[in-house]
Amino acid sequence: MVFVAIGQRGAPEALAGAGVEFDRDGRIVVDGEWRTSLAGVWAGGDCVPGGIDLTVRAVEDGKQAARSIDAALKSKAQS
Repeated sequence: MVFVAIGQRGAPEALAGAGVEFDRDGRIVVDGEWRTSLAGVWAGGDCVPGGIDLTVRAVEDGKQAARSIDAALKSKAQS
């Protein structure tokens, strides 16, 4: 599932109770592979700490997350 956001602020309340960790500014916490605290969920762009409100940066984050997702799926397939 992909969430597309158009607007000027995040809506962490939309994920309330889902197990996704947020920082004190309401941004989704991710690791170096763009993984969130919820297994199987990645995030990027301006909804993560340090994210820049630029489409180019969001696209790059998506590309990096896609590489991480691909690696995770290949790892599962080999198990």
